Amino acid sequence: MKTRILILASCLCAAPAQAGSPDAGAPDAGAPADGRIEAEGPDRESRIRKGRAYLEQQKYQHALNEFSAVLLEEPGHRDALLGRVRALAGLKDVPKAIQWAEKATALDPDDLEAWELLGSLYLVEYHLDPVRAEGVFRQLLRLDPDSRAAHLQLARALSYQKKIEKAIEYLQAWLDRHPDDLEVQVKLAESLFALGDLDRAAEILAWVLEREPEHTRARDLLDSVRTRQSYSLWLPIAALVAVSLIVFGLAWLRRGRTPKVGSDPDT
Repeated sequence: MKTRILILASCLCAAPAQAGSPDAGAPDAGAPADGRIEAEGPDRESRIRKGRAYLEQQKYQHALNEFSAVLLEEPGHRDALLGRVRALAGLKDVPKAIQWAEKATALDPDDLEAWELLGSLYLVEYHLDPVRAEGVFRQLLRLDPDSRAAHLQLARALSYQKKIEKAIEYLQAWLDRHPDDLEVQVKLAESLFALGDLDRAAEILAWVLEREPEHTRARDLLDSVRTRQSYSLWLPIAALVAVSLIVFGLAWLRRGRTPKVGSDPDT
């Protein structure tokens, strides 16, 4: 009798789950069914990851939806706030992006990324406000004196305001500590070129090209510098020749030596 009971129990354990039973087609414990994910919804960190992936794919509306869903549950979620700012900027809604970036800096006044993001929005060409950008990047520089973004973007904001000399000071300050930053060296050369300091600009660009011969921007800018240098060389000579001709012509007119058409100037 005991043998029959054991055989019957082993058959029941080996039999597959019948249709309609709770265990039919059940997934592994570590892999929840897709339907359950949709029903319960992804957690916040999952939404953050999806939002960032959408940003990389430039699917800004999808990204905005993911970050907004997180903020509905947790209004002060830092990553969702900054993600929403980037999504709004991608949708070219810069005024709203600025509002949300300001919320992020208000929630955490020491958040370097939030300040950098806010400042960059003030430098968007179709919503340019270099004065406010200057203020934001000065704040970022106070928080992080060795911030590359603060030095570069502050120089950019100053350049928009035609304060080229001040912009050069911040670029040079960065290069004093990071002389091998070739991109900033080229930006410094651009500012010097705009200021008319052609010799120094050419010197910097030649130095950059010694270290990176295929640097396209440096090579193109050096060509422009040399072209202007050649103009600067010949312009004084041309001006001297022009002045000489004018003086000679005026002297000729005063002596009454202006020849008439078809007449001999000596008669």
